[in-house]
Amino acid sequence: MKYRQEIEDDEEIYGQMGEDYQQLRKQLGGYRERGTFCMFASDPRSAEFLTEMSKGGNPVLSLLKNFGPDIKETLDDPDKMQEHADAWAENNSVFMKQA
Repeated sequence: MKYRQEIEDDEEIYGQMGEDYQQLRKQLGGYRERGTFCMFASDPRSAEFLTEMSKGGNPVLSLLKNFGPDIKETLDDPDKMQEHADAWAENNSVFMKQA
């Protein structure tokens, strides 16, 4: 963002504000795209799951198809179940403090 020492009139002020706003929107859009890309790149099953849902697919079947083996593995291991329960409780606690 560019800030001038002397701004002549209201039009100039609002023009600069508008330019700054558009620049920030563009930057924010880039962050959102990178975040979505990283999520999908780290586990392509996430992209497949969301794509199937966006096409009207059954979300439960899509979830099972994409993540079923991992879910079953967790359900069969009490230590993993507790690990997930603890992580959820910790994240939920942080979220509730922020809310």
